[in-house]
Amino acid sequence: MSDAFSPETWHDFYVACTGATAALAGLLFVAMSLHLNAILARPLLHRRAVITLVALLTVIVVSGILLAPGIDARAVGAVLVILLVFDVAGVGVAFRSAARSGEIASRVLGRITLTVGVTLIVGYSAWSLLSGSGLGLYALAGLVGLTIVWSVINCWTLLTASAE
Repeated sequence: MSDAFSPETWHDFYVACTGATAALAGLLFVAMSLHLNAILARPLLHRRAVITLVALLTVIVVSGILLAPGIDARAVGAVLVILLVFDVAGVGVAFRSAARSGEIASRVLGRITLTVGVTLIVGYSAWSLLSGSGLGLYALAGLVGLTIVWSVINCWTLLTASAE
């Protein structure tokens, strides 16, 4: 079995991701607590904070599942199918929220494009792990890495924008 379909070979990567993401989620929670009024007063910051926290918690959950003893690639794929249902619901919520808020179209389009992109990568990863072909855990690792980087950028934006 190649590394793409062998969760145990990814152990160290997901230990690092779990620790880094948990620390980042904790820092975000503290920052949100310190600047709660400023974040709640600006709907864009409020949504960004919630989405970033959900993204970080999702990485923690996915990483934790991959660290479970004896988990196989198909089980990870099945969990990703469940996650995919939530991703698709998130796309629907993003569309509905954008339609109600009257936000600038380019900002909404960027957020929806990102959500659809994540959904497609999760779907591809699930298919790959369930079928035993394609990039498998490499695709998921790429998504986890991008999510962490995106979350760091969002955390910085939240801290600097809420301090104004």
